[in-house]
Amino acid sequence: MTANNRRSNAAGILDKRFGPDKNGKILFSFSNGIPSFFNGAALQADGKLLFTGNAGGQYIIVRLNKEGTLDDDFGIGGVITGVFAASSSAGGNTVSVLDDGKILLVGFHTDENAVKHPVVARFLKNGEVDTQFGNGGRVILTGLKNAKLQKSANADGVYAHKLAGQKILLSIQYTDPTYSVITRLQENGSLDTDFGEQGYITVQHPDFEHTYIRALLVNPDESIIAGANVINQNRSTCMLTRYDSSGKSDTGYGENGCVLLGKNRESVQLERLAPYGDGNVMLIGGYVGENLDQSASQCMLWGRDDAGNADANFNDGRISLLKLTHTSGSQWITGNASNNKITVTGSGGTGDEADVFVARFHLGENAGATGGSLDQNFGEGLGWVRTPVGPNVDKVSGLVLQSDDKIVVCGTSIASAMISPFVVRYLG
Repeated sequence: MTANNRRSNAAGILDKRFGPDKNGKILFSFSNGIPSFFNGAALQADGKLLFTGNAGGQYIIVRLNKEGTLDDDFGIGGVITGVFAASSSAGGNTVSVLDDGKILLVGFHTDENAVKHPVVARFLKNGEVDTQFGNGGRVILTGLKNAKLQKSANADGVYAHKLAGQKILLSIQYTDPTYSVITRLQENGSLDTDFGEQGYITVQHPDFEHTYIRALLVNPDESIIAGANVINQNRSTCMLTRYDSSGKSDTGYGENGCVLLGKNRESVQLERLAPYGDGNVMLIGGYVGENLDQSASQCMLWGRDDAGNADANFNDGRISLLKLTHTSGSQWITGNASNNKITVTGSGGTGDEADVFVARFHLGENAGATGGSLDQNFGEGLGWVRTPVGPNVDKVSGLVLQSDDKIVVCGTSIASAMISPFVVRYLG
């Protein structure tokens, strides 16, 4: 057996060189056992790993060295925590690394009236607050109103995408009322009023009451694809919309700038978008068939081309479904494309089936493999693996691919006695 064959057959197994216990898994405990969560992950240019979430009402950022040990050069023992304003709670949703190595945190701030607002904060490489950004290192966005309803609401999900020239693109989901916005900030954190009408645009399908934006994708020409779920009679339809770099709707995309995916009685639940190929985008999420409940949810991938049409080179243009559990639903949460393959991660629904799942698919014709087929060199021939981390429920939230193709997954382990973040690494 050649070295290449040994490496291929090992893809998908836990990396026994990772973590303090050298077993491929890390289960953290912060703030004396206070419930803590990981919501996002990022990879630095030097191979170090960043994770963000919340712990005891504070945001948290953790940095690990390549092999899974806490980085003592970052914060206090590899960890920083804090709030964005006095007498408030905070959390981190996503973390990313800017071109100059500074760290961008996007999360939320809950004020004294229990209203949640989106926040963007910037840190130096060592974890110190970058006071040159915003107001003392952070920007709390409180003035973004629904253009139709002329009122602000509670911020729920908030995600960021860095742009050329250090500008920042944000998608923000609001509730009560339910709508979403895309906004752009200048490098210093101020609102970029050249975007949209006042620095932001409202994303809301005219035929649906509720629009939940879930992902943004920025193309090389800085056009923007937004992925959202629109809800009608408790069923989810996926919506893709495209805008030019100034925030103007691209009416040549789909039907008048919009693509809707999902029939009336089936549910297509989008979680993330991943770019691949020449302008293609992969929809990552879950699918529930007509008149079925959430326990029947299957993991979903659906490739679309640069016009919003089905990608005929991925699963012949059809939706790709994979059922990983027997008694509860499952869905993909996030993924990344590399080397003509896409690696995705997700979780089972409840109880003993709520473990970490990771799979790898071919994206197109690759050494005789068909686009949309599982990579049989991954997971000992199955194309997917299942990993229990904690004693009860494991929910994934982030995935990064390191330069050596190793796969890092983060999430939260939920048990009756403790709620703890975790990180797992697999050989690629």
